[in-house]
Amino acid sequence: MTLKRLVITIALLFAAAGCAPAHYSTHDALVRISHIKTIGIVQPDIKVYQLTEEGVTILDESSRAAAKSSAEEMAAFFKEAGFKVALIEPTLKTRKELQEVRALSKAVHKSLQEFWNPVENIAPPTLGSLEAIAERSGVEAFMFMDGLEVHKEEKAALSKKIAKLAVGTIYGPSALPKQGRSRACVSLVEASGGVVWASFRDSQISLSENFKERENTKRLVKGLLSRFPR
Repeated sequence: MTLKRLVITIALLFAAAGCAPAHYSTHDALVRISHIKTIGIVQPDIKVYQLTEEGVTILDESSRAAAKSSAEEMAAFFKEAGFKVALIEPTLKTRKELQEVRALSKAVHKSLQEFWNPVENIAPPTLGSLEAIAERSGVEAFMFMDGLEVHKEEKAALSKKIAKLAVGTIYGPSALPKQGRSRACVSLVEASGGVVWASFRDSQISLSENFKERENTKRLVKGLLSRFPR
């Protein structure tokens, strides 16, 4: 597959994003994945917000619980798929380094979501070398995940101005449905830093798949991983 065809494939997949996840995959993903024995699950970056007439509040407890449940579900999925799994959590020595890497992964996730039009000569997505972290952690690849949800207070009479300001601040230019909105992205990244596979969803909040309840979070993560090559 040529680079131009690869970029076009990404554009078509992510432009179709809605309730069902959209996917990115290199043409040789199966081969590259076959060389991976141990996957490091990087602590997910999940933010859950409540939107009211007064503005936006981050729900810290829900955010932490969603991140924990997401990591557990990813670990369970990859163990069942035959991989060894290591949880990559920050320590005093590695906190800054992992924060930088997570920030890079979020930027890459955002760039994947913005391939609306094919552009030639774009380099394949990469986070830069992660080999030092991989060697230290005993893994060949990493799973990154970030996500956020904006829950709208049911009885709040939100003005368009407040809704636009809140969503523009924490969510971007997307419209906010009555049910609120949910966005999540996961990616498998080799120790070299190359993104092998990614899954992305951006939709109104589902009653059965969301970051507010543990079982619903597990279903959301399962949906993101449903087309992982194996």
